[in-house]
Amino acid sequence: GAKVVAVEPNPSVCAMLRRLARTRAIYVENCAVGDTPGRLTLHACVEHPSLSTVTHEWLETAEQSARHGHPHWQPIEVDVVTLDQLASRHGIPAFVKIDVEGFDDHVIRGMSFRPRCLSFEFNMEVQHVALDCLEMLKSDYEFNYSCTMDGLASSHWMNAPQLRSRIFDGTNYYGDVLARRLQ
Repeated sequence: GAKVVAVEPNPSVCAMLRRLARTRAIYVENCAVGDTPGRLTLHACVEHPSLSTVTHEWLETAEQSARHGHPHWQPIEVDVVTLDQLASRHGIPAFVKIDVEGFDDHVIRGMSFRPRCLSFEFNMEVQHVALDCLEMLKSDYEFNYSCTMDGLASSHWMNAPQLRSRIFDGTNYYGDVLARRLQ
């Protein structure tokens, strides 16, 4: 019964989402999300579309990482909107999932509202992005995390400093931070 808004800057992936949206109540926005509206270059990964990014730092990280092989990139100019703009079009969401390969902090900067829950990624190779996100959200949220699809890693929710010490303790390479609003 939820209203789902899927945002995807890669036109070929967006086309697949639109086909899915014909059978479900999904609104598809073909754009990127950031802190200011405009245009950016999406570095679309040919072999692994999930590695696509608008940040040069993530692009360089992925290119140098043995985990990703030696990916090939296709530059695509894409429109950029903010979460505030999306909320004005579709309503303020109860949950926001941010999965933008190293641009999560920019997405949160474009959000003046505070949804009940949200998630963003952390990655050892670009730790500062998750740390910036925690800093922006620390007074309004408590946190947990997941490194697998098996559920939350901790049985209790934590404040930002507690979470920071858990996710960057040397045992986690990447995962998702989950944040739930305090009030």
